[in-house]
Amino acid sequence: MSKMINITDADASRDILTAADHGTSWNSNNSRKSNRVSVSRIIIANTAGKPATISIFIRERKAPNAEYYFIKDLDIPVSVTYVWDQPITINQQNFDLRLANSAASGTPGLTVIID
Repeated sequence: MSKMINITDADASRDILTAADHGTSWNSNNSRKSNRVSVSRIIIANTAGKPATISIFIRERKAPNAEYYFIKDLDIPVSVTYVWDQPITINQQNFDLRLANSAASGTPGLTVIID
């Protein structure tokens, strides 16, 4: 199932996929569930009137909260859609998938679709 997020504020970074999105954490009572979540693609459309700079990364949920980048400081021009179509599998018990966004000036408008 796809997840769609509209971003209209310049936030340093935000979770775009967490364990709460899937509710499939493993526990001793239900060992058939998995801690892994797979993402087949991420679509990011710049719907604002200004260019945006984005980064996509995973961040550890526990200290030291290390970050591991898939994309860092990618410029997305006005009215352009970027498609990341490389599959990603993460352990949602240990990591959250995050997006950092900024705009050259003003508030960015991004639509993010995660498949």
